[in-house]
Amino acid sequence: MLKLLVGILIKILVVVTLLTFITIIIAVPSSLAQPTWEAYENNNCGISLKHPYSSDIVLDNDKSNNSFKIQSFQNLADPDSLNMTLMVSCIDKAIPITQENMELARSSLLKDSKAIVIEDISFNRTAVDGEKAGSVAISKPIGLTDIKEIDKIIETNHSDHTYIFKLNFAGNEGVSGFYNNYRYLSDNLIDSIKFSQ
Repeated sequence: MLKLLVGILIKILVVVTLLTFITIIIAVPSSLAQPTWEAYENNNCGISLKHPYSSDIVLDNDKSNNSFKIQSFQNLADPDSLNMTLMVSCIDKAIPITQENMELARSSLLKDSKAIVIEDISFNRTAVDGEKAGSVAISKPIGLTDIKEIDKIIETNHSDHTYIFKLNFAGNEGVSGFYNNYRYLSDNLIDSIKFSQ
């Protein structure tokens, strides 16, 4: 009788373990569509970079040789993906990057924000392809949902040109958390930037 009871308990333990394992697999989706980091080069601005997916929309109107835009949309197969917009402007002269410029950029980002979650401003620290830069980032919730948004502006000079990078990220917590996903995308994108001039 004791052997029979022990056998039943072992079978129950095995079934419970299997059910727990299956539940974890179903409840925590794996990221099937990780970013592939596609190369993009803009000869008018003399810059190359990598953006997350081959499905991203690249807008680089030849008539406007001093700017381009890349849009990446949240991939439902990847719970950690975010909506992202990158706008790059290149100006044919070196405009000094000052603390006042960063404060003006910060003010423009704050003007439409009612609830600020995170605010980050740096001057002369962030490196873009070895060049010093200034940056400002503002995070805010969108409405009453769990969707968050971060706007970031980076300004830098290279070879008598000024580059302004405007980034916008929006999404939910995913598996890894919104801020971890934002940092992953932002850091990889900024680290991929190379100047060709």
